[in-house]
Amino acid sequence: MLFRSTEHRANGAYDLNEIKQFLTLFPAGDIAVAIAINAFLALRKPEVEALLPGDFDPTTNRVRIHTHTKTGNDEWLPTVAPLRTILADGWNQIHLRPAEYAIVKALKGTTLKWRGWYAFRRGMLTNLWKLGVPVEEAALILRNSPEVCRKHYLRLDTTASKQSAMDTLEKAYEDQTIHIQ
Repeated sequence: MLFRSTEHRANGAYDLNEIKQFLTLFPAGDIAVAIAINAFLALRKPEVEALLPGDFDPTTNRVRIHTHTKTGNDEWLPTVAPLRTILADGWNQIHLRPAEYAIVKALKGTTLKWRGWYAFRRGMLTNLWKLGVPVEEAALILRNSPEVCRKHYLRLDTTASKQSAMDTLEKAYEDQTIHIQ
């Protein structure tokens, strides 16, 4: 009889600093490719594992997502420089389970925590939102509706968000000039 753990991993999201830490630990190779594709394209597991090296077009700097995956998407996604650099070194088809095993092993003794592959997807929306990209635009990258993105992918540190909001309000108040007539 199999028993399942009742403890579930928190649905966290990786911020840009954590992504940079991962890519510092794994600067090249298949694990770097797995991390960078998840972090900078926010693909779903079947989409990631269906990718082949020929799906990256260095002339247009885009990666093709296939229709034969479970999600049925067939489109070309733009890439960012850190992902292009890693893909330009050459890569193999991605297998997430062995990559995860290697990552978890390498993280022992570090402050970086493994939150799963979907934390990169949640991180994509959260990072874009924090950078001022509207959820409606970020939803195009995640290939979901803005409502689904807000509900399932946006992860904010509520304490930091509250403080940031109040700091913004305080600064706006202080910047007000008084015009008494």
